[in-house]
Parts: sequence; structure tokens; C-alpha cells
Amino acid sequence: MGRSNPGASLLATTRRCLHPVICDECKESFKCAALVKHFEHCQQKVSNGKGFNGEACVEELMHCVDEYAAPKLFAKLP
Repeated sequence: MGRSNPGASLLATTRRCLHPVICDECKESFKCAALVKHFEHCQQKVSNGKGFNGEACVEELMHCVDEYAAPKLFAKLP
């Protein structure tokens, strides 16, 4: 039976919550690009059953997304 990966659903939820353009800019930014690659590698490892029990792979990536996107999102508030 395959493992569920809570990190994948968390990332999907976060992507829906962020403005899509800002999210894309964040993923492509120099600061976050390495973390996106690390996240994708980790997701592949977990989906192949080689990760740790409960490994989610999103912690570092979410910090980068938060730091990059939050100021841009709050700047759009009235």
C-alpha cells in the first residue's frame, strides 16, 4: 500500500492560497530555486518509498515561499 504524503497536499493548498503570479515568481526566484529542486527531489524519494516515516519535504520550501510572498501579498492590501 502506498504512503500518503501530507507535504504534497500542504504545498497544493499553499499554492491555491497564494496569488498565482507571486507564487510563480517565488518558485523561480534565485533564493527559492534551489529549495524547489530540493523539494522535488525529496518528493520523488518519498513517493518511491525511500523517505522517512512521515517525511513531508515542505518545511524549508515553505519558509522561502513565506518570506518571498508575504511582503508582496500584504503590499496589495488596502
